[in-house]
Amino acid sequence: MSEQRESMGRVIGVGGLFMASPSPGETIAWYERVLGMSPNDYGGFDFLHGESARAFPQAARTIFSVFDETSDYFRPSSQPFMLNLIVDDLDAILARAEAEGGEQLQPRENTDYGDFAWLLDPDGRKVELWEPGIVVKKLGQPVPLSYFIAEVNSGRSHPAQRNTPSRFSSFRALLKDRSVLSRRRTS
Repeated sequence: MSEQRESMGRVIGVGGLFMASPSPGETIAWYERVLGMSPNDYGGFDFLHGESARAFPQAARTIFSVFDETSDYFRPSSQPFMLNLIVDDLDAILARAEAEGGEQLQPRENTDYGDFAWLLDPDGRKVELWEPGIVVKKLGQPVPLSYFIAEVNSGRSHPAQRNTPSRFSSFRALLKDRSVLSRRRTS
């Protein structure tokens, strides 16, 4: 009975985030152009949990956190919240943002759990971009997963990929072999 009671009447995930905007069309277009997001038929954006779980198994989660109202973590935005979006290639998104006239709010941070950068959307909301810190460890040296994906997709070879077994010839095969993934270590 207690097991049944524990599974009833509790939150099991975030079903959506809904924001007001003075120019919804402009804001949606910015997220599409700059962040590479594709709007759904209703004008919002869907994130399928399976997609992030396949790419970043340990990062496939939603953080729900409350900060003290005096925190400056959300600045320079005046909004009382910030979006944190998981990305697969932070460098590509930052290059696209720069090409669109955007600039990073503060220096990029590289941590043992990933790389972070911050932008403001057209409505002044702070957007934190997070590329989880997962590397391919059997390649002889730490290689960011996004770099490996780009190299595999382009058919080019990263020096760390020389003499690697043929099972690494596709990214899908790599993800099926969970033993090759590890948390990033910073030096």
